[in-house]
Amino acid sequence: MSTSTKSEPVLHVSVSSVNAWREETLFRAGYPPELAAVIAARPDIDLHQACDLLAASCPVALASRILL
Repeated sequence: MSTSTKSEPVLHVSVSSVNAWREETLFRAGYPPELAAVIAARPDIDLHQACDLLAASCPVALASRILL
């Protein structure tokens, strides 16, 4: 008797595409383009936390000090 196993599809995503998505998300949240690029390139910075800071009316300068 033969057994078949179903494997989950493998999703190949490049680091650069993830960084580009993070950068766009940060820019839309209100970060200036240069700062969005710096934050996006840092995988140790939580994207949701970065966006939540601005959504809570935290000034960009303070948010960047908190995150970086």
